[in-house]
Amino acid sequence: MERKESVRIIRARRAIRKEARQYEKAGSIDADEMRAEYDFSNGVRNPYAAKFKKGSNVVLIEPEIFKAFPSEEAVNSALRIRLKAGAEAVKSKSQKQAKAS
Repeated sequence: MERKESVRIIRARRAIRKEARQYEKAGSIDADEMRAEYDFSNGVRNPYAAKFKKGSNVVLIEPEIFKAFPSEEAVNSALRIRLKAGAEAVKSKSQKQAKAS
């Protein structure tokens, strides 16, 4: 099954000071040191990474826009309408120019 190209909307926020300090502390562990409870001996690299990279576009939208378009379908529908209107405007402009010539 082939995956269609799509746009995924991802929301994120900045870490608050408390969280930032926790992340900084967690990052202070030596990079070569791994906790004993982590066992990756049977691990498999992400088999979907190449497909995801090939067929996805990630777009960040601002919160007020997200309120107006709360789903992927709403965003895609609005963009299709806008593209269609733009294509019709270009078509009518070129037709007017052709008649003027």
